[in-house]
Amino acid sequence: MSAEPEVPLRRDAADLVSVLERVLLDLSELSATTTTDLAPVATALRGASAAIGRAAELDVEHAAYFEVVDEIILRLAESADGLRPFAAEPAGRRAIQELAAVADAVRRGREVALELLVARQDRLLRGPAPTRDAPAPPPFRASLGPPALHRLAHASVELEVDLSAPAEEPSDDGDPATQRVADHYAALARDCLTDIASLGSLRRPLPEQIWSDSARFEERLLANLDALLSLGREAPSPGGVRAASYDVWRDVRRFHREVSFPDPGRAFALAFTLSCVDAEATARFATLALRQAPPETHAAFADAFALGSSRLIGPALGRLLGDAEPPLAVLVLDALRRRREATFAVSATYLGHPDERVAAAAARCLSVVEQRGPAARLLGRSLEHPPGDTLATAAAESLLALGDPAGLVFVRQRLAERGSGLAEADRLAYVRLLSLAGNARDVDLLLRSLGQAPADATAAGWFGHKDLCPWLVASLAAANEVRASTGPVALAFEQAAAHALFRITGAPLEDRPDLGLERPPGSPAIEARAWHAFWAAAEPHFERDRKYRFGHPYGPGLTVEELAGPSLPGVRADAALELAVVTGGALGIDTTDWVARQRTALAEARATAPGLGWVAGSFPAPR
Repeated sequence: MSAEPEVPLRRDAADLVSVLERVLLDLSELSATTTTDLAPVATALRGASAAIGRAAELDVEHAAYFEVVDEIILRLAESADGLRPFAAEPAGRRAIQELAAVADAVRRGREVALELLVARQDRLLRGPAPTRDAPAPPPFRASLGPPALHRLAHASVELEVDLSAPAEEPSDDGDPATQRVADHYAALARDCLTDIASLGSLRRPLPEQIWSDSARFEERLLANLDALLSLGREAPSPGGVRAASYDVWRDVRRFHREVSFPDPGRAFALAFTLSCVDAEATARFATLALRQAPPETHAAFADAFALGSSRLIGPALGRLLGDAEPPLAVLVLDALRRRREATFAVSATYLGHPDERVAAAAARCLSVVEQRGPAARLLGRSLEHPPGDTLATAAAESLLALGDPAGLVFVRQRLAERGSGLAEADRLAYVRLLSLAGNARDVDLLLRSLGQAPADATAAGWFGHKDLCPWLVASLAAANEVRASTGPVALAFEQAAAHALFRITGAPLEDRPDLGLERPPGSPAIEARAWHAFWAAAEPHFERDRKYRFGHPYGPGLTVEELAGPSLPGVRADAALELAVVTGGALGIDTTDWVARQRTALAEARATAPGLGWVAGSFPAPR
């Protein structure tokens, strides 16, 4: 016996609403060229979209099912009629055609639903009626570490676009007691949203802030998220009947729109809240809001999407990629990578994008896809005909993160052939990759490639070879001479070189108090004389072809402990790539993820590292 066919509007709702989103964006284009009030058209489109969402949740036997379907058709007809005066314009003509296609799909779905209903009724005539108990609402789950996935009574959100004459929100006229409750809920919602807006940026550690300090901000952020979304759950009333719940989305939209300037905090609050609800409508609304948002808020949207708990956000972002401008496409791809929801198909497609920034973002996505072998082969082929360095460095880094030696081969070749001719940012990117993935025979190439930027000294420290210590000491001495004429504040290169020497040797050298240097307590000494004296005595104790970390022969466990310890964000970004390199891509830490999830991943890495069979002091490349 064949399975019963799926109700069309349930199966196709997301695609149909996506079409209406495009039509709404066409309204924005039309509103810029006309004085005609397009708000009624937008209202009809929002009504059609909301009705599609309601129909998708109803069974064909529900008393309101066909009434809702007829409402969809009526709203689509109103929208098309409002667009008739613009049929000669490309945007208007395209919108009318797309509305007609949606209307045809809804009518065909109505006919299928009628046939399904008749078939069910025929079966009922020949057997007992099945019992259908209403499903109980899922229990409320508090966010512990990462955000919980919330389910609300009213998960549909009206689609909106910026028009010259936007529709006004309905007034809150009604029973005074009901209004007092609504005002109280609105005040609670505003408090939560204000905190979410500020905590979204506070959870990102500053360059000089220890990564684990973000945990307290994340706890407060998630507590406010839970409190906000608890307002939108169905409330039980006497007799077990579910009472109407508060429309929390109205306050979320109002909070996002009420300022006239680009506000990344409010953008984060909107996108993050929408990204933690298990509903197709909220995911669609979130990506539509991103498409209309000013560029100054795009990064906040992308961060919120990367952190959200809804698995519907990834597919919604994938649909957004189709016609996104390059800067927006880069952010979307990076959000998909951070969510580890970038697919091989999407990443491979955009690896060939004509804009190198988009192609580089796609190359980074290939480091997290499930098809590791095909991803490595594709990245390797992208380097056979050398692309621009923006794409090349991203592809090489992804290859190294996947444990493929082709990335290191390319880095060596690029530095050997074009080291002095590279732009400074590109040179530093290749030097960083060589320092994290190279072996003992790369020390001469690294020395030839180093400059006098702080990042050069940092790279020498990560490489960990004893032959780099004389260069670091000599460069530190030259920087000391420059600082002698500028004042007591340490130069950036001095600090980087001192930390690099400490990273290799582990020597607890500190500057003498009488030098009057402005340095945090416990910082490695920046006076080259002290390091010169130390290295003259210590050099014989360091073997030539071994990698050292804090005075000990290197092993992956040292990288794990640095990631887990009180490290700064820049250090952890390098350590995370090093961990992927030395484990052949088996272990990966996203240093931008929730602190709780990072701690879980670090516990796994700490348990795995001793079983890797690493020979102490080995460099990663021979593996």
